[in-house]
Formats: sequence, structure tokens, C-alpha cells
Amino acid sequence: MNFIKSIFYFLIAAFLTLAGIEVYLRKAEILTTIVEVDPIIGEKFIPNKNVTLVNEGFYIGSINKYGYIGPEYAPKRTSTDGLRITLLGDSYVAGVELFDKAHFRYILEKDLEHRTGKKVEVMNFGKDGLALSGLFAYRNNFVSKFDQDLTMIFINYRDFVAKERFFIPNYDLQNDSLTMVSEFKSSDKFKSYQNFSFMNQASLVFLFYKCMNLKSRAWKIIFDKFFTGDEDFAKKYEAETTQSFGFTPVSKAIIDSLAKDPKVVLVLKGAFPDSVKTYIQNTGIKTININIPLDSMTKAGSDPNYWAVSRRNGHWNHAAHMAIGNFLSQETTQILSKRFLPN
Repeated sequence: MNFIKSIFYFLIAAFLTLAGIEVYLRKAEILTTIVEVDPIIGEKFIPNKNVTLVNEGFYIGSINKYGYIGPEYAPKRTSTDGLRITLLGDSYVAGVELFDKAHFRYILEKDLEHRTGKKVEVMNFGKDGLALSGLFAYRNNFVSKFDQDLTMIFINYRDFVAKERFFIPNYDLQNDSLTMVSEFKSSDKFKSYQNFSFMNQASLVFLFYKCMNLKSRAWKIIFDKFFTGDEDFAKKYEAETTQSFGFTPVSKAIIDSLAKDPKVVLVLKGAFPDSVKTYIQNTGIKTININIPLDSMTKAGSDPNYWAVSRRNGHWNHAAHMAIGNFLSQETTQILSKRFLPN
């Protein structure tokens, strides 16, 4: 009887301890999940969410009330005198490794204001885990609801990998027409997600998820400066996805569709096969090649992916964001000059 009572007291104490930790993590806004699943959009950021993240860099910021990263610009503009640009891409565009004022979004916005003399709003719709099909769906289902003069879509050869994450809509060709496919909505996995939504938002669940993702770096974390193993996120990710590359009919149809929108600019990052570059050029779509500033950094002996603070390679570092922001401002000024800027 005493043994059963002891087990009971232990379970009560464990429950109260975990509940206390959960409350603390939520109130302190540490290790809180920032993503939810919408039946139309799929994976999306949770609006009105303060965010603190530690990875290869350090980020403190927020998801605004409209559900994207950074300053809160409303869907509809109150004035048409200024310029509005949306940035759409993967985790490199999201840039939750550094503060907003070091992000190329901010640098582009301020430099364009200086160049044009106009009020400029640059909106960060970067979202991790989006390949080409997912980016296209995210643009059509969410980003398109916001007024914009220019839409910059950042793509890499990895973005042509056909398979999206489970909760992300993608596209298929049906009768030579692009059709959005959201199979996850009718899945048992999505039903479970909806039924246990309170668990999906739990900080302790997110903490467990983060710990599982750190398994591959356990020895580096334990031994810190004494660790001599080689860790290179960017090169490893590139190597893992090289063999998966495929310029499919769906990918071609998406590029063709984007080319019909005069507001769209493809921002190319990383290497592309010559056949793909030729196809993109032949559509007539506007492009910006940010390999130019990044390659210049590399030639000067500065690795755009290396973070000295954590001694890790990863997403673009502070210097890379500065170089990209300034380069985009130069290129964007030329693109906009014929449409918006005075002669």
C-alpha cells in the first residue's frame, strides 16, 4: 500500500513539476513553437508570437499579427506613393539567426529609401522547409493577399526537389494545368494534429523535438572547444540533396506561371545546371543572381556561411546579409526605374 502511495505522490509531483516548467517556458517565451498547420495554407507561422531562438546565431524578434516575420505592414496599403516588396523563400530568407536590423530585409529597405527618396516597405515571408512547389502554394494562398509592387522569390537548385514536407501543399499537373494538392487535409495525421493541438503547442514537446535534432551534434556540445570534428551544415545539406535534383514538368509549369506576373523576380542562389538556367532565361522572367556578392566574399577570404560565435557553418551570417542587402538594392533600383522612379 505504501509503495502504491509513493508512486501516486511521485506522479503528482512529476506532473506539477512539468506543468511548472511548461508555464515558465511559455511566460519567458523560451523554446515555444512558432508554427501551426492551416488547412489551406499548410504550415504557417503563429501570429502575435514573440520568438527567441539560439542556433548558429541568436535571434530575438516576433511573428507579427499578420503571420509573417518582422515589421507589421498591413495587407492593404493606405498610400500608393511608396514602394512595397515581398521576400519569399526558405529558411535563408527567414533569417532567424540574427536580429532584424542585421537582416538583408532591413538593409534593402533602408538603402532603397535612400536611393529612391520614397517610403519603402520590405516584407519577410521567408519560411523554412519550402521547396519550389511549396513556395508557389505559399505565394498563392498567403503572400498574394498583401499589396506589393515587387515579389522576390529566392530559389536554389534544391528547391526543385519534388517532395514537400507532409503539411505543405504542393502542385501537380492535371490536363496540362497546375492544380494544388493538399492531401494532408484528409489524413489521419492531420486529424491527430487537430485533436491534440494543445500538445503541439506545448513548449516541452518542442524542447523534446529540439533535443532530438541535436543528437547529431551531441559530442560538439559536450566537448565544445575541444571538439575537432568537421561540421558544415551548408555543404552537408547541399551534398544530401544534389542527387535528388530534378527539373520536372511541374517545376517548368511553375516557372512558366511565375514568368507571366510582371511583379515577380527570381533571386537565384547557388549553382544551377546550364539547361535550367537557359530555360529560366527563355521565359523572360526577371532574375537577380546573388551568387555575385557571395562569391566576392568567398574570394576575399570571408565565408558567407561561417558563424565565428558558434564556430559553425550554417545560414548566411551578418556579413553575407549586408552584402546581399546592398546588392539587391542596386539590382532592384534598376528593375523599378522604368515603372516607379522619376527620370
